[in-house]
Amino acid sequence: MYQQKEFIGKPKKLSQKITELDMLNNRKNELNVIFRKPYEDNALGKIPDDQYRLLSDSYTAELHELKAKIPELQNQINEIKTEENNVDRFIALANKYIYIEELTPEILRTFVSKITIHENDKENPGAKYEIDIFLTHIGKFW
Repeated sequence: MYQQKEFIGKPKKLSQKITELDMLNNRKNELNVIFRKPYEDNALGKIPDDQYRLLSDSYTAELHELKAKIPELQNQINEIKTEENNVDRFIALANKYIYIEELTPEILRTFVSKITIHENDKENPGAKYEIDIFLTHIGKFW
């Protein structure tokens, strides 16, 4: 049966991911500002070269890490938003057919995008066939 729980926590998860993305972007901006100060201090002779390199390496490593995490997190946010939009589209379709008196081919095509029947297990010929039903916009149902 379709797992409704998969979509229940999505808004909270989306909100958490957006908050995390904002924090990462803010930190990236902070690092760009912070990085200038040791550079200027080194250029003016206020801090030695080896101390500058240590600071520079640390900030550079963190910046590279952030630059890798930010697009990954943005992709996760986009995936969650796409899933939410697909569920909304499916619900809009379902609302058109609240009272179905007869299942017609048109209604079936509206809700089901694909049915896959897997081959029977050769070692167990009496076993039941495995069937996957894919609903329009939201994917595998069964």
